[in-house]
Amino acid sequence: MATTYNQETNNSWKVNLDVFSGPLDLLLHLINELEIDIYDIPITEITTQYLAYLEQSNMLALDVGGEYLVMAATLMAIKSQLLVPRNESLSDEEEMWYEGEDPREHLMELLLEYRKFKLVAQDLQEREEARSAFITKEESDVTKYQEQIPLKAGEISLEDLRTAFTRLLNERALQDPPPTIIERKQVSVSDKMTEIATKLREADSPMTFSYLMEGVLRTELVASFLAILELIKTQTIKANQSDVYGEITLRYIQKR
Repeated sequence: MATTYNQETNNSWKVNLDVFSGPLDLLLHLINELEIDIYDIPITEITTQYLAYLEQSNMLALDVGGEYLVMAATLMAIKSQLLVPRNESLSDEEEMWYEGEDPREHLMELLLEYRKFKLVAQDLQEREEARSAFITKEESDVTKYQEQIPLKAGEISLEDLRTAFTRLLNERALQDPPPTIIERKQVSVSDKMTEIATKLREADSPMTFSYLMEGVLRTELVASFLAILELIKTQTIKANQSDVYGEITLRYIQKR
């Protein structure tokens, strides 16, 4: 059902519940209220409703709604051009309305563009309102609760070790033939810790990760890797990496 606007009989201002940010905003409101197809605007109907709203809202004075009056003049100009028969003699200014075929085309483009920005603005406003429901505080100093000490130059992270171990597993899968007989052998992490710590302690220089794991059976790789992680955690050995994705070296830490 179309919404109509009637002028008040007195000269007092009428307070409107809908607050419009400009003439395009008012036009979009009327188009929605009248359930009009924005791609096929009935200029006569929309112009009548637009002028009725301006009259009812006391916006016909230049000092009150200048931009609304400009849009009113534009609507009336489009309306007049649509009413003029095409075979009549037209002035140069009037001919300009027909260069775009439909004189409503420019108005339609403005409305579509405005509607797009209005929807974005509404979305941002909703996000702002939702965010305002949260209470924020200044960032707290949590360094005393930090379990991981920032890495120094040459030091490595757990991810670096995991990458090296994965690369080692892939290389072994390509090099070693699949076993014909599977032997069930119990390998403890603690035994591997003792074995690796002894190797590194007796070595004259640090060993590379790949060299240390070179003689390890495929069935013992996981236990050996876990042993290395535990030795690093207990600060029995230290791991270093000079270059990114470079070779990892391990050395024994002499206890004082």
